[in-house]
Amino acid sequence: MGTVFIQGFVLENDEYFGYTSVIFLSYFMEVPHMMNTVKTAITIPKEDFIVIETLRRKSGKSRSRILVEAFHAWLKSRRNEEVEAAYEKGYREKPENIKEISTLMKASLPLLDTEKW
Repeated sequence: MGTVFIQGFVLENDEYFGYTSVIFLSYFMEVPHMMNTVKTAITIPKEDFIVIETLRRKSGKSRSRILVEAFHAWLKSRRNEEVEAAYEKGYREKPENIKEISTLMKASLPLLDTEKW
């Protein structure tokens, strides 16, 4: 069983709100069976805290759970952006030609005939 420990700072300048936030992130996990948690502190604007508290109360979830879910959603979004960027890069490097498009259209027409419109 291995142990993973990730720790770091995120510096973010928000032009809209006009502040710089410094967030300390730490994560500790024993692999593969046991996940531990680490208590950490973050600094966020008061307006964001109010939104988090409102969501927390409405959902009945803890503040930690709301933030972890938001973090996981952000990670998923980043992965999707990376996949999309790789797809676009590949398409730019080797775009479909007219022959390939024509072949795909011919192959898909019979499938469309089976659909009830």
